[in-house]
Amino acid sequence: MICDTGLGHTDDRGVLELHNNIRKLGYEPDDVKYVLMSHLHKDHAGGMVSMEGGSPRIAFPEAEYIVQRGEWEDAYSGISSSYRTEIFDVVQRSGNLVLVEGAGQVNTEISYALNGGHTPHHQAFHIHTGGEHYFSGRCTT
Repeated sequence: MICDTGLGHTDDRGVLELHNNIRKLGYEPDDVKYVLMSHLHKDHAGGMVSMEGGSPRIAFPEAEYIVQRGEWEDAYSGISSSYRTEIFDVVQRSGNLVLVEGAGQVNTEISYALNGGHTPHHQAFHIHTGGEHYFSGRCTT
């Protein structure tokens, strides 16, 4: 699983740095089964897609992209220039987009909760695996 995808920087061959980093850990991008998006600002969502042969494609074709429905709707509303909807168009066409609402479970290990941390529909993730509990998200005070 990936928690957010970063800016989408590439190396001099056009390969996503995120893909290079995954390979350095001994995995392949196709091993990623979940892309957990806290929110969709371009600095967190730029790596959702990659350019292959001059055409944009989803960066993790074997993964479900988990996004809060309200965040998805806000991205298309024009309320902020921090969203790059051309990226989201590719994700939507892929069939890998899973829109969620509020709090719930992705599977037995991953849960999500709407916390409105950085955007009104920002979500946090709790990951329980191997006897450990991991948290990905931003809290407000």
